Amino acid sequence: MGNHATNAAAGSAISPEPLAVDVEETARLLNIGVSTTWQYIAAGRIKATKIGRRRVVTLAEIKRVAVEGC
Repeated sequence: MGNHATNAAAGSAISPEPLAVDVEETARLLNIGVSTTWQYIAAGRIKATKIGRRRVVTLAEIKRVAVEGC
């Protein structure tokens, strides 16, 4: 029973910010075109992960690209 309260408290501390976003949102956040974003992913300049049929980019990767550039 004590674990349930601990888990509930931990669950409420989770940020509503997503861990990863789709390619379209990645392009919007980086202020570049979707086609350019796909080209950077294909070239390995932006790391993307395939989840099911979707490609997603972590917010950490987006921040890295924003700071360091492609």
